[in-house]
Amino acid sequence: MATAHLEGLKWEVLLVNDHVVNAFCLPGGKIVVFIGLLEHFRTDEEIATIIGHEVLMRDHREMI
Repeated sequence: MATAHLEGLKWEVLLVNDHVVNAFCLPGGKIVVFIGLLEHFRTDEEIATIIGHEVLMRDHREMI
């Protein structure tokens, strides 16, 4: 399966109380989201796109 390497990760979203519009993914499936991003993007679809992007970037780094 193409996503087998993502199984077993304990995904966790960490919210940082800072008005920076940013998010990033740390090893082990931790996704860091800043409050500023939630102030800028308001719909569930927008937030899901950001989190999906971070998962993709983590997946891409694993392949390098």
